[in-house]
Amino acid sequence: MGKRLKTLAFILIGIVIFSSCKKNESHALDGKGELWSCTEFSDNPLILSTLAGSYRLLPLETNDVSLLGGINKIVYQNSLIYLLDKRYTAKVFAFTANDGKFVRKFGKIGNGPGEYSNIDDFSIDNERRQIYILADRNRLITYTLDGDYVTAKQLPFMATHVEYMNNRLFFVCDLTDMDNLLITDMNFSLLSSHFPNDVYKSNYRILLHPLQKKENELLFHRFLDNRIYRINSDGELSVAYQVDFGTNSMTLEDIDNLTEKELKDMMKTKVGNVKYFTETDKYAFMMFFDKNSPCVSIYDRESNQAKSYTFQSLKDDFVGKDFPILEYTQPNGTFTSVIPFNLIEHLTENKLIQNINEDSNPILYQLY
Repeated sequence: MGKRLKTLAFILIGIVIFSSCKKNESHALDGKGELWSCTEFSDNPLILSTLAGSYRLLPLETNDVSLLGGINKIVYQNSLIYLLDKRYTAKVFAFTANDGKFVRKFGKIGNGPGEYSNIDDFSIDNERRQIYILADRNRLITYTLDGDYVTAKQLPFMATHVEYMNNRLFFVCDLTDMDNLLITDMNFSLLSSHFPNDVYKSNYRILLHPLQKKENELLFHRFLDNRIYRINSDGELSVAYQVDFGTNSMTLEDIDNLTEKELKDMMKTKVGNVKYFTETDKYAFMMFFDKNSPCVSIYDRESNQAKSYTFQSLKDDFVGKDFPILEYTQPNGTFTSVIPFNLIEHLTENKLIQNINEDSNPILYQLY
């Protein structure tokens, strides 16, 4: 039996096992969460300095071994920043958090032990000082944080994202006959699962960041579900935010039996479809779409009030250019973004940064 057939057979056996023993506990979610209203838009622009008092531009060291093609995930851990480059190098890179110096990288494309064709995600286990790399959607590859290869294990299912927390692994799955969120022990034995994917039929969309890891909890959201979920250190889910997009909102119930084209047409007329969500100690940030036009909503966690804005009304008064997408967070409770390559010329012309060109590594935009 060829390698591909063996892998397929293993996955099919895993699906049968999971289907027979899974525990779907979505019906037992605790409470309704905080109400996040996005029904009214502010008449005033959102000024970036209202969310942070200062900023820092952090260039990442560029050399032959540290060159990144793009950034798909950022994790701050201890004194390092871990960055995922999925499309170009298919590796995880580590840089120093204080000055952006290259430290090491993890992963290797190939057919040998611990090697892979594609990289999907990664998560850090600080207790064991290990990093887990999800590769080819069906293997979890372990390295030490010093960069030494440990092991590669086959998953009994296919997954698009992974996070580690408190001796548990949290996987996001896109298979129609599986649940969207799988929680397992370290040997991939199922502890609980949530949100059947069959509600989407053929309209499931893979999100960029369905999981956000915080110090002792995770945040989770899924396509067209107008709720954001909080997962505690015991793996228990509750509703963190109930998002209200108004009477013209698009929900999971609306897409039943729609074709892909019908869904696209509906999205042109409806409000919803959360693309980005991040939460700090003080604010939560969300990007959604109103008739396919991007909008942003900021939830103030101290006052429990939200304000929404069209994306065109956002103003960056720090570097004076396009408003950053607040995709990531820092341990100090503020946001991090990635400067797009097309803004490098603006930064150098205005002397906001030096010794940077279009061949340099990406620049991190850190708010404080």
